[in-house]
Amino acid sequence: MPNTIALGGKTWTLPALPWRIVREVQPEIGKFFALAGDGGTNTLRLTTAELDALAGVVFRAAGHVDRTLTREAFDDLAFSPLDVVRAIPAVARACGLVKESAAAPDPLDARPPAPDE
Repeated sequence: MPNTIALGGKTWTLPALPWRIVREVQPEIGKFFALAGDGGTNTLRLTTAELDALAGVVFRAAGHVDRTLTREAFDDLAFSPLDVVRAIPAVARACGLVKESAAAPDPLDARPPAPDE
């Protein structure tokens, strides 16, 4: 599974990210997965600060691939909070935080409760 993120009409394929980036973004990725849980819900409630922090994670990864990308240019792209949220698993794989072969569950895909739940 390629580590590809797509936002605002742009696509970046992420290589394994260097330690300096992993060290910087790992805390926010960990917070995100803790909030999302195992599969999440259709609505992931994030504050503006949390969304901005996640966008910062995606920017750091995209900026590693496209060294001309500025935060201002990134913030001017047209994308939704959902786009940012869906980019996080690819960044996590590029950081080596999840197994490359493991398909991370989409945190916004709801699953119906099992009959026992």
